[in-house]
Amino acid sequence: MDCRIPNIRHLRVFVEVAENKSISKASEKVFLSQPAITQAITKLEGMLNTSLFQRRSDGMYVTESGEVFLMRVRRSIEMITEGVKNAIRLGGGKGQTLQLVQMLKTTQLRALIAVSEAHNFSVAGRNLGISQSALHRAARELEDLLRIVLFEKTSTGISTSKAARAL
Repeated sequence: MDCRIPNIRHLRVFVEVAENKSISKASEKVFLSQPAITQAITKLEGMLNTSLFQRRSDGMYVTESGEVFLMRVRRSIEMITEGVKNAIRLGGGKGQTLQLVQMLKTTQLRALIAVSEAHNFSVAGRNLGISQSALHRAARELEDLLRIVLFEKTSTGISTSKAARAL
């Protein structure tokens, strides 16, 4: 699995800056300081090795590569939102989908994917290069956040629930 998965919070920040054409306006919407937003954008640009914005005196304007990335980020967030919605429905959980999506962390999603593929917390942790306890904690935090069961212990290892597969 690629370890260079962007921080989901940074992706939400990127979308807000693109939509508002302003770091200060985005700051009010995502409840982060302007320096934190600047740092998030800088990290994304470094990871992608491209400029996502043209910085001008009248605002921040998405570059051509930023437009492509913006489409992909929006689509990814839509897919995650749909997955959360379906997971909650199948798992009998409760909560507002949009609020839950905003609280999701990249580490939680990586844990879900790794355990789903490996069917074992130890192997999944090794595959990600993190400790089993850290992976287990992220997986349980995701279950607690969504208030649904995602992982079930079986005689052959860990299986994923229908809700986990939907997510």
